[in-house]
Amino acid sequence: MNFRSAIFVGCILSLSAPSLALAARNPCTADGQLKRWAQNTYDANYCSNTDANTVTNTAANTETNTAPVLAVLSPATGSTITAGTTLNLRASAMDKEDGDLSSKVFWYSSRDGKITSTPVLSIGEHTLHAAVYDSDGEVAKTSIKLSVIEKPNTAPNLAITSPAHQSAFTTEQVLSLQATASDAEDGDLGATVVWTSSLDGRIQANTSLTAGTHIITASVSDSGALTTRDTITVNVTEPVQNTAPSLSIVAPTNGSTIEAGGPVSLQANAMDKEDGDISNNVFWYSSRDGKITSTPVLSIGEHTLYAAVYDRDGEVTKTSIKLSVVEKANTPPSLAITSPANQSTFTTEQVLSLKATASDAEDGDLGATVVWTSSLDGRIQSNTSLSAGTHIITALVSDSGALTAQDTITVSISEILENSAPSLSIVFPTHGSSVTAGSPLTLKATAIDNEDGDISNKVFWYSSVDGQIDATTALSAGEHTLYAAVYDSDGEVTKTSIKLSAVEEASNNNAPTVTIQSPASGHVVEEGTALLLKANAFDVEDGDLSGQVSWYSSLDGTVGNLTTLSIGEHTLTARVQDANGLTAEDQITLSVVAQTVVPDSHSITVSWVAPTSRADGSQLRASELAGYRILWTNATTGSSGTVDVDGGATTFHEIDDLETGRYRITLNSVDNNGLVSLASEEITIDLR
Repeated sequence: MNFRSAIFVGCILSLSAPSLALAARNPCTADGQLKRWAQNTYDANYCSNTDANTVTNTAANTETNTAPVLAVLSPATGSTITAGTTLNLRASAMDKEDGDLSSKVFWYSSRDGKITSTPVLSIGEHTLHAAVYDSDGEVAKTSIKLSVIEKPNTAPNLAITSPAHQSAFTTEQVLSLQATASDAEDGDLGATVVWTSSLDGRIQANTSLTAGTHIITASVSDSGALTTRDTITVNVTEPVQNTAPSLSIVAPTNGSTIEAGGPVSLQANAMDKEDGDISNNVFWYSSRDGKITSTPVLSIGEHTLYAAVYDRDGEVTKTSIKLSVVEKANTPPSLAITSPANQSTFTTEQVLSLKATASDAEDGDLGATVVWTSSLDGRIQSNTSLSAGTHIITALVSDSGALTAQDTITVSISEILENSAPSLSIVFPTHGSSVTAGSPLTLKATAIDNEDGDISNKVFWYSSVDGQIDATTALSAGEHTLYAAVYDSDGEVTKTSIKLSAVEEASNNNAPTVTIQSPASGHVVEEGTALLLKANAFDVEDGDLSGQVSWYSSLDGTVGNLTTLSIGEHTLTARVQDANGLTAEDQITLSVVAQTVVPDSHSITVSWVAPTSRADGSQLRASELAGYRILWTNATTGSSGTVDVDGGATTFHEIDDLETGRYRITLNSVDNNGLVSLASEEITIDLR
């Protein structure tokens, strides 16, 4: 289960209001009248006053308004257009004081009255008037002449679509005459098509014709009296007397014997003088099994197989053969142990997953009926722990006819030894070295455990600058302390670290990397176990993508990163995609076996990705995080709890002693100042 948390930090903005100053304007025109914009604030007699006139005259020398300049750009005067055309009326209007007023021009037609700048005009002679006012009420006008004429009529289109030219029919058949007809002015004219025959005269669209060669004519006229025609020729003959088809059974042969259990391929040849080959119309009947298909599985006994076929005029032909179906001889099943391998070694604490393939020609898959025994422990289950010693494991299976098959392997079981912590050393990069920031870097470490052997591939990494990272990564610029840690199978951990400098350098987009950290490949768990699927994903350009990894099971489909899997062999795939669409995948195999002991309590591991930014978008360093708060609620029992996790570098925590039920879990992050983030997305898990 991955969470992404964020810290919200508030801020206060202070804005100072600018001061505004407006220059006084003279409200009077040069001839002693109030300007339009001043009439609501001055007395009407203000400009008739001598002093006011003096002011007016002074203002007139400095603020005389000029009318705008207006010109029609399109259409040109004297133009002729076709009725129904949408015009684009364009004019240029410029004013010395107000600038470009082209968007404020309005239009008027001598025929249609007030119009928009994109009108559809009526037929006739138009005088189009354009006018525009400036902010002081000065108006400019102009006009053009325009003729709108009626669109010329065009003839309709017509094509006969059925029947085809030179088709043949009998006098008993009904012809379906079809044609498409359309007109530019009138639209679809298909319903007005008129049909005639050179022999029978005016005919309907669905009709029978007299014997002979007919020239069929379709004609259609539009509202302007223009007409279009199309013709075809059809041949009509008197019907011929029908004959019954011929029929013969090809397979199986008469008197043959076959074994029960398998499908029989029934084949027959059926030919008709009028209809040709109608073999695929043959149907079958058994004297024992009733109506059957052409590939039946017949019951044991003596059969009379009947074949029959009809032609299109209803004439039928029948024939039959004799056939014996006898019981099939039983064959023994086949069996092979597939897991574990012969001569494998285990400890007494490990659970062996015993697997075998078993099939039978008569009974099919017998895998679920395999019986397992040990030379030391006797009858055993397919998922079991064994006592110390060398065991001969035998798999045995029987079919329904009491025939058996068996297979054996040898496995060695030893007592578990006292565990010791693994040794760990960082091989590359070296302490104090420098690398290019943003460039791919492969981190290498050697990890050896007395019990588990070489566990170098289980080392995980952490940077003091970038947080949790993969073994193949790209570091951000800065001074890093790289930490390496490894756990053996019994949970013993060893840690070490080095100092490293990452120097900035530009790079192109690279594909991300993803590595599954847990569970380990080949791991065996019991049914109902809550699994924490954990993977490290990194992209040179996008950074840590671990929180964006998606999971897929070969048996259960898409799953979450905290899940329980069905019983069986699973191939788990972790997939991640960067911001530029490049993807990476990693896979492991996992066995889920039937539960042998029902636990009294449960534990779950909650995993998350450390936040890297605050709510306001500013950077959040790992050193600024004090820790995390996990809140859980058991919706089944109503119980709840809170777990505080110290340390910003921590990215997972195990919660123990949980009851059975459905749990809802959220996570908050807490910084060093006590600020708490909003809760993460809620995750739900069932513990059974």
